[in-house]
Amino acid sequence: MNKRDIASLACKVIALFLFIQGISIMANLLSYYITVPNLRGMMDSEQVANMVIPYIFLLIFGGLLWTFSDKLALIMIKGDSDSSWSENFNIKAIDVQRILFSILGLFFMGNSLPKIVSALINMYWMSDLPNVSKSLMPNTIGEISQFLLGVGIFLGSQGLVGLLKAIRNLGMKREEGES
Repeated sequence: MNKRDIASLACKVIALFLFIQGISIMANLLSYYITVPNLRGMMDSEQVANMVIPYIFLLIFGGLLWTFSDKLALIMIKGDSDSSWSENFNIKAIDVQRILFSILGLFFMGNSLPKIVSALINMYWMSDLPNVSKSLMPNTIGEISQFLLGVGIFLGSQGLVGLLKAIRNLGMKREEGES
């Protein structure tokens, strides 16, 4: 197994997690809608759609992550050549750390996306009510921050590995002349 295979497998694992999470949440919403008798009479199809649509993004993001896992894996390993046979057995800890940081970034993006969509839909529908959209803004800003943090972690995984290495070596004296 080479670096690209590990990165692709990690993308598929997080995609499967997001997909299962989306199905679970939508099943819970559906069962709640069916089992609470008064709720069906109070909610129209538009309100039900507003509850379900944000979690469809979990399914879409999971599906896209699964579909493009090989291309994302190439981005994660950043052009390292893995064509040699001997490299299949020589995977460094730095490579695994870079892949794991990238996966963590993808998780943050996938986790915050439905919440952002839900908040934006709520702000749109409640824009006529005074101060309601303002009360939704702090959570939305937090979720957008989480999404941007995920993008930053995904795109800056190499830098984070370097930072981790520097922190790990902080305080260690390197004595010159010794082997």
